[in-house]
Amino acid sequence: MSIKRSIIQPILIFAIASFLAGLVASTSVILATIRQNAATQTALAISSEAEEIYHGIHEAQFYVQNVLSSNDRPHPNRLGAELNALVSNVNDNMHTLLNRPLPDELNTAVYDLLFSYSSWFKMVKSLLGLTPIQTPVSTEIINHRIIEITDNAEQVADLATTHASAEAERASQTIITGLLIGACVTFALMSMAIAYAYRKANDISNDILQISSRVVSLTSKEDMLDNHNGDELGAVNGAIDKLHDALLEKRRIAMNLRTEKLRAEAATATKSRFLATMSHEIRTPINGVLGMAEILNESGLTPEQRSYSETIQASSEALLRIVNDILDFSKLEAGKSQLLEQPFSLRDVVFDVATLVTPLADSKELDISLDMPEDIPSHYIGDSGRIRQVLLNIIGNAVKFTLKGHVDITLRHTPDAKYPLTIAIQDSGVGIPEDQIDHIFKAFEQVESTTARRFEGTGLGLAITNRLIEAMEGDLSARSTLGEGSCFTIHLDLPVSDMTDPERQELQAQLPNLENKHLVLVCPMSYAQDIRKRLFASWNMQLTILNSSAEIVPYLQHHSTDIVVVESQLSADDARALCQSIWDLDIPTKLPIIFCSESKYVNELQHLKSLGPANALMKPVRNKYLLRSLLEMTSGEIVTKTIEPPVETQKPADTDFSQLHVLVAEDNRTNQLVLRKMLQPTGVQMTFCNDGQAAVDAARSGIFDMVLMDMSMPVMDGVQATRHIRALEDEMGLSPCPIIALTANVMDTDEQACRDAGMDDFLTKPVRKNLLLDRLRYWSKPTANGNLETKQVSGL
Repeated sequence: MSIKRSIIQPILIFAIASFLAGLVASTSVILATIRQNAATQTALAISSEAEEIYHGIHEAQFYVQNVLSSNDRPHPNRLGAELNALVSNVNDNMHTLLNRPLPDELNTAVYDLLFSYSSWFKMVKSLLGLTPIQTPVSTEIINHRIIEITDNAEQVADLATTHASAEAERASQTIITGLLIGACVTFALMSMAIAYAYRKANDISNDILQISSRVVSLTSKEDMLDNHNGDELGAVNGAIDKLHDALLEKRRIAMNLRTEKLRAEAATATKSRFLATMSHEIRTPINGVLGMAEILNESGLTPEQRSYSETIQASSEALLRIVNDILDFSKLEAGKSQLLEQPFSLRDVVFDVATLVTPLADSKELDISLDMPEDIPSHYIGDSGRIRQVLLNIIGNAVKFTLKGHVDITLRHTPDAKYPLTIAIQDSGVGIPEDQIDHIFKAFEQVESTTARRFEGTGLGLAITNRLIEAMEGDLSARSTLGEGSCFTIHLDLPVSDMTDPERQELQAQLPNLENKHLVLVCPMSYAQDIRKRLFASWNMQLTILNSSAEIVPYLQHHSTDIVVVESQLSADDARALCQSIWDLDIPTKLPIIFCSESKYVNELQHLKSLGPANALMKPVRNKYLLRSLLEMTSGEIVTKTIEPPVETQKPADTDFSQLHVLVAEDNRTNQLVLRKMLQPTGVQMTFCNDGQAAVDAARSGIFDMVLMDMSMPVMDGVQATRHIRALEDEMGLSPCPIIALTANVMDTDEQACRDAGMDDFLTKPVRKNLLLDRLRYWSKPTANGNLETKQVSGL
């Protein structure tokens, strides 16, 4: 309620109560006065009528006495008329009096008077001879009777006068009573109005005091409202004074916070510049180390020398990963990491990550099992690169901390859940103590923090992962049992994309060809058996599971089947012997056999195709690769393009870049040497410049098909040099020459600056030879004869 209403309402009620009280009192007085007047008038009329009766009787008495004493009586008719007139006048007055509200005594006296007067009148008429004489009447009887009537008339008059006085007294009492009732009602209404006004005033006072207390409480939790002693306005003023002081203090604190924020931002910017600079300075020598180690590995080395070279390369890559982790964590901590919103295939991302960690898992004889039901969505909208990074950190850790056993990756989608998408990674590794689970998501924290650690690492992986999940508005949880393993669960709310996979749809359309086909699966791992059961059931296939390859031949001697899938680890010789044993059975046609094996055996197992219907897929096997292979081998036809299963990385054949002239803007001698040694076998023609200005000058007079541009160079940096070259191209009307950034600056702002300046591609140091050759191949144009077309840019 507003203050105006709180104040006006009691006053208004008080005024209404006063008006009503006055109205009641005045009405009571008026009604009592009216009643008094009516009663008085009635009493006066009764008294007047009684007097008239008395005088009428006296007049009739006087007339009769005169007639009786006179010797000359009037004519009987006249006498009767005059006598009737007198008597009639008295009778009319008595009847009028009887029609009024009379007290019982007065009413009885009037009736008695009327009866006596009527009897006397009859006697008079008889005496005067106006009526026949029934009973003799003398003058003495007439006189005696008139005396009685006169006494009765006096009594009636007295009673009427007494009645009039009593009515006047009663009217006065009524007025007094009305005044008392009006006074009581007035008092009651005024009391109620005063009580209500007091209560409202008290409410206003309490509200003001509460406001004062709240104002004071805003200043400090410790401050209390002083005793106001009934002075509410004083309390409010005191509270406002305290609030004013508190606001001044808060303003001072805000200014200090703003100053500290600017300092913190400046410190963050300084740290970012420091990290970017350190990253650049560290990447530059790493580029030399990694590049020369890669070149050294391609030369003729003894096994011992190759071991040394590979150790140098592995150590450099480990150092590079540490630098990348620190940069990632710094960007996440500063809130500068941006997430993309693009459609992507989650199945492909999970399989890609699993494939990346498979070599390490194979070296430890670990089995990686993927459970991704066919009925869940495949495509989502989000940042596939960041999700890949998250999965690589967690799955990589699972493989790293698992010495034996398996790593399971489970994908589930529940549309109605808070986080519909769930990815669980469970391992049978060393486990995490319960009191350490909350610490593993903090930066630089590890379960083994002593110098006697069994596992290397910076402790940034899970911290970065947790920050990325939070940036995606998801949740990351972990549970673990020491010595038994851990389970990390990722919960995300990613929108489902309507993007489709035409290849997968084509394979799904051919699923009826597998319906009721019988398949024998050799899989010794119980957890993997459950996954395969659900997968083959979704394809409507009949399944028999065997625990070892030794059970296949005895089973097939007594049962028929359509195809055999072997997921146990077999060497090439064992697999060949198994195939020959199966194909030697008394079966009309050779049974198709699919081997799901480690990458190191895949190439050798592929040679089994020359002996019969066999195929080899690298674990973990993608569902669509397995489905395509099943369709091909059960139908005997090629369903789609020939499967090219992943094999061990081979060195790509060097492309002939002898007709390609490349301008290299690089100020570091070591990096120049690395590029020269990397590209020398390809025959590419290279011109080196030590700064950006020299690169612009060289571009003016040379013929270049491509430019490799460093960013940080003396005299003129790579961004400025690119702008100058693009300006010259516009000025001369020439086709743009591809400019590829090759820099140790790896921040997102660096790449954007390069592209804004006009660069076409962005490569970071240390650069790998295969990637560099791939970019050269991409930005050069092959001719019909397979050579590279030289782009003429002379005249620049």
